[in-house]
Amino acid sequence: MSHEIEVNIRGIFAQKFLKESFSLEIQKETPLAEIFRLIDKKLKIKLFAKVKDEFPAGWVILLNGDRINYFSDSTTVLKHQDQLSVLSALGGG
Repeated sequence: MSHEIEVNIRGIFAQKFLKESFSLEIQKETPLAEIFRLIDKKLKIKLFAKVKDEFPAGWVILLNGDRINYFSDSTTVLKHQDQLSVLSALGGG
């Protein structure tokens, strides 16, 4: 049985503005790192490929509204109907 998660990406990443919303099909509960690999593949970019531990300053990663700070958090898995948001600060002040 396949499952879907909702993905929203908004902001400037690697000098490119992204505004993407899509469903991502997964077959089972899937680790966060694998979800990021699937997002890169779907969007044909390498947004997450170089992230190893902490997310870059200015990035906000939310899973069902809760912030995730570390890329390598192996305990974080996504399941059916989860919502993942990847946001980047557009300015400061």
